[in-house]
Amino acid sequence: PAYFDPIFDHWFQGDPSSNVSLAVAADLDTAAGCRAAWFVLKSNAARVAIAHNPTISEAGIGAAVVSAVEAVHSMGPRSKDMAAAMLQGTVEAGVLVTPADTFKSTEACAPGESCLFANGRKVGAPTDAADVAAALQAEAEMGAKLADVIRSDDAFERAAAVASARPYVGRRAAEPRSDVEGLVEDMLEANADIGKLVLDAPSRVRGPAPEATALLDPLSEAAQRAAPVLLALRDVLGLRVKLVLTPDPELREMPLQKYYRFALDADAVGAASPKARFAGLPRPQVLTLRVDTPEAWDAQMAVAEEDPDNLRCDGACEETAKIIYELKSLVVMGQCYDVVDSRPPNGLQIQLDGTGATTDTLVMQNLGYFQLRAQPGAWTIRLAQGTRSDELFETVRPEPLSLSRKRSRYAPAFDVDAPASDGVSVIVADFEATAQQLRVRKKPGKEDEALLGAEKPEAAGWAASLFGRKKKAEALDTVHVFSLATGALYERMLKIMMLSVRKRTTGPVKFWLFENYLTPAFKDGAAALGEAKGFDVAYVTYKWPEWLRRQTVKQRIIWGYKILFLDVLFPLDVPKIIYVDADQVVRGDLRELWNLDLKGKPYGYTPFCDSRADTLGYQFWRSGYWKDHLRGKPYHISALYVVDLEVFRQQAVGDQLRAVYDQLSRDPNSLSNLDQDLPNYAQTSIPIHSLPQDWLWCESWCSDGSKATAKTIDLCNHPATKENKLSMAKRIVSGSLFNESWLELDDEVKAVERRAAGAG
Repeated sequence: PAYFDPIFDHWFQGDPSSNVSLAVAADLDTAAGCRAAWFVLKSNAARVAIAHNPTISEAGIGAAVVSAVEAVHSMGPRSKDMAAAMLQGTVEAGVLVTPADTFKSTEACAPGESCLFANGRKVGAPTDAADVAAALQAEAEMGAKLADVIRSDDAFERAAAVASARPYVGRRAAEPRSDVEGLVEDMLEANADIGKLVLDAPSRVRGPAPEATALLDPLSEAAQRAAPVLLALRDVLGLRVKLVLTPDPELREMPLQKYYRFALDADAVGAASPKARFAGLPRPQVLTLRVDTPEAWDAQMAVAEEDPDNLRCDGACEETAKIIYELKSLVVMGQCYDVVDSRPPNGLQIQLDGTGATTDTLVMQNLGYFQLRAQPGAWTIRLAQGTRSDELFETVRPEPLSLSRKRSRYAPAFDVDAPASDGVSVIVADFEATAQQLRVRKKPGKEDEALLGAEKPEAAGWAASLFGRKKKAEALDTVHVFSLATGALYERMLKIMMLSVRKRTTGPVKFWLFENYLTPAFKDGAAALGEAKGFDVAYVTYKWPEWLRRQTVKQRIIWGYKILFLDVLFPLDVPKIIYVDADQVVRGDLRELWNLDLKGKPYGYTPFCDSRADTLGYQFWRSGYWKDHLRGKPYHISALYVVDLEVFRQQAVGDQLRAVYDQLSRDPNSLSNLDQDLPNYAQTSIPIHSLPQDWLWCESWCSDGSKATAKTIDLCNHPATKENKLSMAKRIVSGSLFNESWLELDDEVKAVERRAAGAG
């Protein structure tokens, strides 16, 4: 909800007008009344309501307008009820009285008069847009001051502020928003069997004591997350908490599949790091750990005494398994729009500059969203230097338009004639996510040039100039390999895959590993292996945006990161990446794949083998829905693929994939293999270049005879035998076809790690 409430402190930061509701009472049968209503509709207020206040109670134009407005979809059920209450209010002695008696007699609005109410307070009669703007600003400033006081660390000062704010808040009862307390009381009256629990605590506040009310399904993930917060409100702030239990009466299965703890130790605040402690867990089951952090936090593992992907208690389990996370950086996110056409400049390259550090990314078409990482301090968001974005665009100083100018349907409009700037200054000084606003426009003379338009093919290095900085010639020789893993077994296999790549690939190699699920022990081992064998290792990470539908199962989250953010995951000067699954062993030179012509397509995948007859029945894409959808196109495996990032970004493939994902993921039964189904489903709009079959061999689908020419060996699961991954690796990667067996590669990795540990 976008409203100010001293109990829950829901005052929106940023644009103050987003916290103001405007209501106008006017005679819609007159030109003056219609003008007053129009001024309010044009305003920046978060919510508006119009009450028809005729001089006489005869049906006229205003009554017809009222009937039309009531059907507008955007008002919503509670807003519609509020508006109806205002419109049906009785007129007694020239005073407009609502059923809630919101407007006191001292704030009368005579029949036929135009009256403006800001957050329930009468502020005069609007004669022009300036009156409405002034009322918005004054009300927003008043509420902001109260919000600042109520956020005070002094409990007595907060209580006094709450008491003084009650008249201010009480006048807002008629604004179009949900009234939580009213909903609770109505529900309790209508449903006597609903459980009601009050979590009382001795009040620590003198004077009026705030009260928090929560409606929760006790068997929901929301209840798991809310329970510790409600306890903190009770125990730390001294609030009286009212908990209303609303279970689902038609459960067919247990909805909770997770154990959840909230890292908030009320007794250790200010003295120690908060911790989440799990006790009494079931012993036979294997559990995996996943952390949810605030939107602005980039938290990574700092200590892992146990495998976070295979937590199990087989014996007495008297010792505690400890895993510690640290805050590595803070996420700077925001939106970018072109002030001329009020649309996101899709593919615009921007960078975050600070003291001795620079990070870069692209602006998405999705809401103009961008995401960067920073340490606390002063930073500047600007166009990436030496790129086509810097050549075509300039940043604009944010100067809000007057109300007379047309607003953007995407975001608050900015003056197209505002002076140019050197970027947007950002101060990273807290742990909360604040959306930064970056505004740009085309430079004079560049208005007709498209950022993502096709360049002349004869222009050397056109793609590099479009989606990357000018690079040294030798940088193009590096083969960039992307991979990810979670759990000790896959971390072990990942190091073996990296070693096999280095042994078979000519020239420089750099690995880009997704950091979110890797342990500190793996990072130490990978660094030692890279130093000993001559390759570079770097880590990438990304925070799943709040506006993109989330996955809740850890494996599906990992699959999402594998495909949904390829355009923004890597630095802009990386021209191409080759993804290799952690459980592969490479037998061929990846430089051949690096230099392979993808025929203008953004990525290349290997089609599934069909040479092993006994598993053809498991290939679901050979019949039914998938067969009809593919229409003769092959279904590709996602264990290895190559992405031309320059073409991928130029064609806005990332935005297209996210759009298709958002559509399909509405059905929880779709995208069973998210990273694989998504690009295959999208082939009609995003074509895939099919790689030669020998680039990926998997025993489950490929014949034994084709193994000799295979350039990579993938240890994919067999749909029938479900063979253990480790035994499969030892059995398949051995014999005369391999220069080193899987065990020999494993021993070589361990030897490097022992030497590094001894040297340390």
